Amino acid sequence: MMHEMTRGAVTIPAGKDLGRLFRPETVAVVGASTDPGRIGGRVLRNLTKHGYAGEIIPVNPRSRTVQGRRAVRSVDSLGRVDLAVIAVNSQLTLDVLPVMLSTGTRNFVAFASGDINDEISRILQSYDDACFVGPNSNGIWSVEHRLIASFGGEAERDHIEDGPVAIVSHSGSLGGAVARRLEDEQIGIRYLVSSGNEADLSVSDFVGYFLRDPAVRVIGAYVEGVKHGEMLLDAIATATRRGIQVVVQLSGRSAVARRTTVSHTGKALSSQAVSRAVLVNRGALVVETTADLIDACRYSSPGGTPQIPTLGALGISGGMLASIADACDEADLALAEFSTDTLAGLQALLPGYARPGNPADVTGAVLERADLLAKCASLVAADPFVDAVIVGLDNKGYERIGDGGWILAIARASRKPIALVLWDSPERRDVEMERKLLSAGIVVVSEPSSVAKVLRWVCRTHHAQLVAAAAKSKSRHPSFPTVLRTAEPTSPSELKSWEKQAELADSLGLRTPRTVVADGQTWGSLLSDLTYPVVVKPLPALVQHKSDRGLVHLWLRDSAAAERAVDEVCRTIGPEIPILIQEMAEGVEVLLSASHDVDWGPILTLGFGGALVEALKDLTSLPIPTDRESILRALRTTRVWVLLSGYRGRPRADVDALVDAAVKLQDVFLASGLREIELNPVIVGSGGEGAWIVDVLTS
Repeated sequence: MMHEMTRGAVTIPAGKDLGRLFRPETVAVVGASTDPGRIGGRVLRNLTKHGYAGEIIPVNPRSRTVQGRRAVRSVDSLGRVDLAVIAVNSQLTLDVLPVMLSTGTRNFVAFASGDINDEISRILQSYDDACFVGPNSNGIWSVEHRLIASFGGEAERDHIEDGPVAIVSHSGSLGGAVARRLEDEQIGIRYLVSSGNEADLSVSDFVGYFLRDPAVRVIGAYVEGVKHGEMLLDAIATATRRGIQVVVQLSGRSAVARRTTVSHTGKALSSQAVSRAVLVNRGALVVETTADLIDACRYSSPGGTPQIPTLGALGISGGMLASIADACDEADLALAEFSTDTLAGLQALLPGYARPGNPADVTGAVLERADLLAKCASLVAADPFVDAVIVGLDNKGYERIGDGGWILAIARASRKPIALVLWDSPERRDVEMERKLLSAGIVVVSEPSSVAKVLRWVCRTHHAQLVAAAAKSKSRHPSFPTVLRTAEPTSPSELKSWEKQAELADSLGLRTPRTVVADGQTWGSLLSDLTYPVVVKPLPALVQHKSDRGLVHLWLRDSAAAERAVDEVCRTIGPEIPILIQEMAEGVEVLLSASHDVDWGPILTLGFGGALVEALKDLTSLPIPTDRESILRALRTTRVWVLLSGYRGRPRADVDALVDAAVKLQDVFLASGLREIELNPVIVGSGGEGAWIVDVLTS
């Protein structure tokens, strides 16, 4: 049964009970085959091979026994089972599903491809407690229960290792590739789900279920499209609070796959960018490639440093150290300034021509002094200014590691993440050694350019920040507060007048410039009350793309220039639309909006504002509700932060006023009933000056 939970004005489906799906006592394989090479035969073979202990019932209309098991000829005579694996074509899937539902079966995995989602949904709509995986699924694993109900090649091994990682993927082959690699490296898989076309259950349901298993420490997800996005965000926030890392690979980065949100802001912000931003905000680690998804699942672990790590690096090859330094710079990870004790210790150990700074070149002296590398690494790891250590090795990387004793001792003593960078070829990798090292927080990386990225994963920087913030609060959602309705809904028409827009500004703690409205009445005499320069433009809520149409006149120095501009604008748009003459506000132009995203529900968007918003595309989004700290952290990821924080001697902007307005806008937006409220730009003055609303668009 899918229940719902309400968070402020947001209603989120809480997901179905998937316990019997992953822990069935009876499994029927509909379409079981005597040929172990066919899909129905593969599933039956895998269930048997990997030790599923429950009852397995093959369903085959032509055979009394299938692979040594007594079969039934039809689902009509099958009765209720805990799980039905449907390994037949699309039409037969649609035929057997209602029959099995009528006999009490509620859990299904379907392999059939084809456009049958709508039909399946129609059949299931009378059964709220049904759990359907697929269609177009490759199957599911529940390794603790030895349930390998899939046909993929990743199951073709003698033993499947149980472990801390759960994988869910829209693509069966991609999810299988991740599982295969992690099993090859003996990391172990707890669950594997190919969600397929998601006629019923989605990635969001499975992530929520994985969180109930205390053995799961990392969840990897390949996502092609989002169903119940708010439920997924809530599950990721829960994972973050519990110290579980969720790693997400998003598809659709290409221009062909990209879909923009339906809003004014959406013209400058792809759904890919929105998805990345809201997932990161809730604590997910978003990666670009399948290789990154595999490695991030492999390297992510509970704990980690509570801040962006400052690194200490040393190695044997000057070329490798240069590559490591470049990688750290590109990843915005700083190399520490070694303490005086560390520098003195390195100076005493290294030959006179060696450089003791960071990164420290241990040089070829290691060829004659076998313990030199270990002693230098121990010094660097003990440095109080170093959060994580990179050790670059030469072409004899595993020979330098030896039995691992020296680096394990350093890891235990320092309790800091350590990355070893090797140039050994893949066939020389020692998986057993790497697993032994990984258990102590030591990762092995084969390419210097990727070491900084891997260390970010190991340290789980963003995740650790959120967990640390959550630990300081006793509220249920400490980092993601509830936003409550505080006002009656507002219709779009109520924000079409400048007076109502000024009231909106006041409710957000923002200022409005002194303004004269030229609306066909006597207004010219009022121009003398303004302080020049001024801007002339149509009422923002009634005319979009004003700058593109030449309807915004800036830096008008006197009343005569203002009157000429009003006449010109009036000739273009007609006399019915009011025209504003406003004193010009100066500061940093920022876009601030709240809107309903088709995938993620209500979101808050901030970034570079003004006329160039679509060209710069410097925007980030957060799910609503969110708090001050998250908004500030998101702002720091944008390029406009450079201007807000003070640039080339300019004073720091009044960021507090902007963040306060963003917090309040969430409440106003949810209470309004509008699809979007966009403030572009909010002009943020210098510290203490506040910020101004000069443009409001609503829909």
